[in-house]
Amino acid sequence: MIPWKNVPEQITVGGFTNVAPIVDLQSGPTCGFEAIENIIQLFYPVSNNLSRGDLLQRALRYGGVVATENGPILRTEVYRQLLHDYQIPSRWYPFLHYQTIIPALMANRGVLIIGDAHYLDGGIYPWQGSWHAYVLTNFCTNYSDQLILSYVGIDSNFPGEERFWTCEQVASSAQMAAQQIWPLPVLITDIPASRFPAIRHYRAHRP
Repeated sequence: MIPWKNVPEQITVGGFTNVAPIVDLQSGPTCGFEAIENIIQLFYPVSNNLSRGDLLQRALRYGGVVATENGPILRTEVYRQLLHDYQIPSRWYPFLHYQTIIPALMANRGVLIIGDAHYLDGGIYPWQGSWHAYVLTNFCTNYSDQLILSYVGIDSNFPGEERFWTCEQVASSAQMAAQQIWPLPVLITDIPASRFPAIRHYRAHRP
């Protein structure tokens, strides 16, 4: 949980809601393609076939694909280029609750995380080093808006769902990636998403 008093400005809006329809199932290790597709879908009404029908071919041209027996893996080095192709500028950042994540969500910007999924849910991802790309879309406060309880996001292993992860789970996931595979594990768009209007963040019901 995060005390909201540490957020630079008063919480008035959050990120995106009702995004479950844009989440489809990854095929093998294609989480990077699906996460980039989901960010693009926050800006444009493109189909859930974008990762297979367009992004894969673009990534191949950029030399940004690792072929494995289970399927193609998107190299992290080309994430920004794929978004740039869709006129979505973005930059890599460290994982910092108050300086990067919360302000980005409040400003309706796309937030993609490179992390170790084991720290999101050890039951679903039992092995450490389960490197994964996923998207944060919002956050949830307690009923009095005094604490941020969790982040809300989408994970291409859970099609048609929005997921809720504690702040600690997401932070641990990103920090493990920063230590072992990618020093700046948070990709944030420079501009707010144009497809979804700014709305209020999630808030827990009064107990």
